[in-house]
Amino acid sequence: MKKMISDGRMPEALFAASDSMALERYERLEKLSPHTGRYSSSSFNDVETAAYMTPALTTIKVHKKEWEDGAFSSCSNE
Repeated sequence: MKKMISDGRMPEALFAASDSMALERYERLEKLSPHTGRYSSSSFNDVETAAYMTPALTTIKVHKKEWEDGAFSSCSNE
C-alpha cells in the first residue's frame, strides 16, 4: 500500500475480510497520506461504526449461524 500511494496509484476500491480489518486500514491510510482521495471500501460484519466512516464503508451482515447450520446439514446428508 505504501508503494502504491508513493507512486500515486491509489486504488478505486478496497476490500477487507472484516470490518475490524477495514477500520485498521482506514487508520493506516490516514497516517500514510491524509489526502489519499476517495475510494470505495467493502467488508463483512456490519458493525455500527461503519456508518460513521469516511469514506463510507459498505459492510455486509453475515448470518454465521445460518451458514453453520447449512454447512452441517449438507455434510451430514452425504
